[in-house]
Amino acid sequence: MKESESFAAIVGLNVSLWRFGVFVASAVLAGLAGVFFVHQNGYISSDAFNLAQSLTFLIAVVIGGLGHPYGAIVGALILTVLVQFTAVLYDYS
Repeated sequence: MKESESFAAIVGLNVSLWRFGVFVASAVLAGLAGVFFVHQNGYISSDAFNLAQSLTFLIAVVIGGLGHPYGAIVGALILTVLVQFTAVLYDYS
């Protein structure tokens, strides 16, 4: 379905049902991630994620590649190494 929805419909897949199923699965995973986050922190607050942290996540995904399965992980690793390297340079100056 990623490449051609019309081909998926021709071979007999119910495209709207699959889209709904994927949406529900992603919502369940996002909710589970939120439950784990709250459990780890012990509380929930509106300032848990600020704009800088959201932009960092977005930059990590863009650096790693939007269409690749492990793009966010690779981008996060690159961004973390870059931040650590620049922090060391900042300490020496």
